Amino acid sequence: MGEVRVIRAGVIGFGFMGQTHVRAYLSASRAGEPVVLTAVADLSGAPATGMAATRGNIDTGTPERLFDPAEVRAFGSARELLSSGLCDVVSVCTPTDTHLEVGLLALERGHHVLMEKPVAVRSEEVMRLREAERAHGRRVMPGMCMRFWPGWTWLRNTQRAGTYGALKSLRLVRLGSRPDWSAFYADDERCGGAVVDLHLHDVDYVMHLLGVPARVFSVGTPGHIQTSFMFAAAGPEPRLVTAEGGWLDSPGRGFRMRFVAEFERATAEFDLARARPLTLTRDGLTEDVDIPAGTGYEGEVREFVRWAAAGGSSEPPVTLRDASAALAVIAAEKRSVATGEVCAVET
Repeated sequence: MGEVRVIRAGVIGFGFMGQTHVRAYLSASRAGEPVVLTAVADLSGAPATGMAATRGNIDTGTPERLFDPAEVRAFGSARELLSSGLCDVVSVCTPTDTHLEVGLLALERGHHVLMEKPVAVRSEEVMRLREAERAHGRRVMPGMCMRFWPGWTWLRNTQRAGTYGALKSLRLVRLGSRPDWSAFYADDERCGGAVVDLHLHDVDYVMHLLGVPARVFSVGTPGHIQTSFMFAAAGPEPRLVTAEGGWLDSPGRGFRMRFVAEFERATAEFDLARARPLTLTRDGLTEDVDIPAGTGYEGEVREFVRWAAAGGSSEPPVTLRDASAALAVIAAEKRSVATGEVCAVET
């Protein structure tokens, strides 16, 4: 590992997700991570005050001052920020249909990029970013925050260690109202709908645990889907792996996120709505499991910063190859919904 240096970070886009990334960089800096927030850009001009009030599916949206504009430079466009020389890395938190343009410019200007999911709605745009990575010697890390969510990291570590035996079954559920803090989410052509914008996380997490599935069987609609993932016959993969995700037609319902993971000798359950989200049942007893505070956004930013500060010469914790695989699985899911058949995943 190379010498660790302090990374200067910028955030492009200052809506709900941009503000979330700003908070995550500031939190990382306070925790001693080698990063300082130096710049924020948004076409609205909102970063000029350092104030944030945009609500989302987790934050309360209470108005607050995120940063001092005297210390963090505000820009009116991505191009201005990327030309400023103030940043080593950037988070791209603009609408999905602008990711390709902003990402290509950031790579060209010499920045590593943490790009909010989905990287793109179309796989060919992910391929163009992969080509730009090779051309400019910089990398894009897709923002797959579920890999870094407290409790979900516990599941991955426990599965890897075999602490309670093999994983026998897994059920993921993430449901909420369609986001209403931006008109962008009302246009499925732009955002990809719930299957691409929300369920993509579930697909990525399944692959993070178990690899790319061979086949899928999906039922539902573009706004609410349930999928069974099937893996190659050989190997220890569990036989029952399902994920349900969607935007329900219930404005203001709030967001629900759960998993049930059955191991050979224990069952773990996570429910974001509980004060102690993670429980473990074994030998007839159920107990709470201590997990770190915080969110997956903070976790992904810290991992991105550590990777960049160490030189960024290796693969980032999440790659564009992962993003391409997730879109390939989702394409198979859409075919399955349309045909009512089990469909192969074509990577």
